[in-house]
Amino acid sequence: MEPRLSQKRCIWRKRNRSSRTCGLPVLAAIIAALLCLSRVSRVQAAEFDVSDVEQLEVALSEAVGNGQDDIIRLAVGTYAITSTLTYESDEDFSLTLVGVLGETLLDGGSGERIFYIWTHGDGASVTMNGLTLQNGFHGATTGDDTGGGLFLRTQQSDITIEKCRFLNNRCSRMYFSADAGGAFIRIEGTGTITVKDCVFLDNSAVSNGGGLLLHGGSGSDLVLVNNVFQGNTASTSGGGLLVRSFGNAVTLTNNTVTANEAMSSAGLGGGGIYMNVWFESTTVGLYNNIVRGNTSGVVLAQDLYIEDDGNANGTGAMLNVCFNDLGVAAYQIGNRLEQNHNINEDPLLDSDGIPQKGSPCVNAGDNLAPFLPSQDLSGNPRILQGTVDMGAYEVWTAVVPSWNELLLME
Repeated sequence: MEPRLSQKRCIWRKRNRSSRTCGLPVLAAIIAALLCLSRVSRVQAAEFDVSDVEQLEVALSEAVGNGQDDIIRLAVGTYAITSTLTYESDEDFSLTLVGVLGETLLDGGSGERIFYIWTHGDGASVTMNGLTLQNGFHGATTGDDTGGGLFLRTQQSDITIEKCRFLNNRCSRMYFSADAGGAFIRIEGTGTITVKDCVFLDNSAVSNGGGLLLHGGSGSDLVLVNNVFQGNTASTSGGGLLVRSFGNAVTLTNNTVTANEAMSSAGLGGGGIYMNVWFESTTVGLYNNIVRGNTSGVVLAQDLYIEDDGNANGTGAMLNVCFNDLGVAAYQIGNRLEQNHNINEDPLLDSDGIPQKGSPCVNAGDNLAPFLPSQDLSGNPRILQGTVDMGAYEVWTAVVPSWNELLLME
């Protein structure tokens, strides 16, 4: 519906200022109307509902240059991807892709990457919610991109990946000395990358970042909350997760990182997590995570390795490592490392990464951890028994009395 503009009638008798009976000249009224229309169009969003690959390709193509924020809703179903879905735009408008968790599946058939998304505008944020990207593959020998399931890059705009699944994606294309099996996500400058309530399972990379590679530029913040990284592999470093930060902060809260592998002894390790932090002004925080049961060719960094002095000036970044179940970890210099209330015990996880009865991770976290969510990965309340659990799942372990015990109590 077109915006309704107020109309003011102007009556002219002669070309004489004193003869006007209305205050606003016609030309000024037209200019004001155009300005009003431009303001309205900026806040409007184009919305697309798609149910097959062809419709999705058309929606992405139109969204590139339509001068609006765009929302694309993907219906339940399996989308067989035979050519990478591409969106590259110079506009300052956002893109949102929304599916149904566990039911909107984009499948690369082990031969195609799923998404290539690159926004160049300063206000062009990207959001993905409720999508499963599976069986993607990227092995091109040329180009300035990588990522088996997803390549996503913005200039200075927020990126939010929420309630998504990255399953069995592979990459053999090196880019910025890494390749990223499940997803490669990069922000050039200021802005925040948020990855929340996601699962990275059985992805692989020929070099680094088996499950996910995050790259934060100057002034950026990287936030990971309630995610599971499991069964991912990389040849050198960061079997589950690789993080590179040139920005303000990196925060990991209530993630589970287990059974990942960085195979080669030639890398720096981090079978579970590898971080490269460039500046001492960056603050890194790990809170309430389970990072254990990963393997690496570098024996001293099986689970975690943080390169906290990336620019080699002798002063490491501020590291806060608290309330984690942390296995074998190593730090480049660690001269600004603060750690407390960490444990190194078998978390007793089942095949889905959920702590079982008797797990030392239950009721062992910090209720004041930054970015602590209100729900766990399954959508259950985050704090069930007074104290938050470690990892992506909250577990109810209270003993329920039997009927006989209840009768005796009465």
